[in-house]
Parts: sequence; C-alpha cells; structure tokens
Amino acid sequence: MALEPGYCLHKPSGKAYVNLGGKVHYLGVYGTDESKEKCQALKAEWLVNRHVGAFAPVASTGPSMSEVVMAFLEHAPSYYTVQSVYSNLERAGWPIDEMYSNLSAKDFGVIPFRAFRD
Repeated sequence: MALEPGYCLHKPSGKAYVNLGGKVHYLGVYGTDESKEKCQALKAEWLVNRHVGAFAPVASTGPSMSEVVMAFLEHAPSYYTVQSVYSNLERAGWPIDEMYSNLSAKDFGVIPFRAFRD
C-alpha cells in the first residue's frame, strides 16, 4: 500500500509544501492552519483523481466556499422551518467550510466534491 503524501517544510523559505504525483505544491507559511487546510484539500483531491497531470488547482475570483456556506446558513432558517432539518444542514456545511474555505465557489466542481464526499 502506498503512503499518503506528507505535509513538509521547505527549510530555506519556511513554507509548507506537499509533493503530489511528482509536482510540488507550496501551501504558505509552515505550521499555519491555512496551510494545513490547503494540504488536506489538495491531498483529498489528488487521492480521488490519481491521474498525473490531470490535477491542476486553479486560482480564480468570486465568492469563496466559506462565503457560500455562511450565506446559505443565514438563509436556511427562513426557508427550513423544522429545526432538525436546519441542524442537519448546518452539520453538513461546516466540513465543507473547513476543507475548502478559501476555494472559489466556481472552482468547487466534481473533483473537490468527490474528495469531500469520500
């Protein structure tokens, strides 16, 4: 069984990185929560896809997944009148917010969804 790629420190720059399929992805300052979240999201997507060269995260503009989740959770109580339904939606939304908080909503496609689902 292959080992899962690790969260690593690039000592000269102090940045965190992960090597996925032979490509190094820099994640920001080593040890920060943001860099760890990026690492977790990239590894999940890579593990789902596994095709070398087919995985290429793209930076874009627009609302982030965190903003989308928060907007939905603000809207949900007025639409879903049963408290248990809202509670279930809230529990489902937080993991998406934690794993993909900085990802643009328009980039949340099939690969990130499958990574989150799995």
